[in-house]
Amino acid sequence: MGKFIEEFYYGNIDPQALSIKQNKAVQKQMEVLMLNEEFLTEALSGENKKKFLDFVNT
Repeated sequence: MGKFIEEFYYGNIDPQALSIKQNKAVQKQMEVLMLNEEFLTEALSGENKKKFLDFVNT
């Protein structure tokens, strides 16, 4: 355990570097979600846009 902590302290271990393979169906749904979010962000204005961005950022 001590070696792990030392390696982490010196930056030799990056906890964010772990790659997780996503299911292709999940990737497709995430793409659809992203495209719809972009569309709505561009299409909405005023109070509706503010409320939508508040929802997205929550």
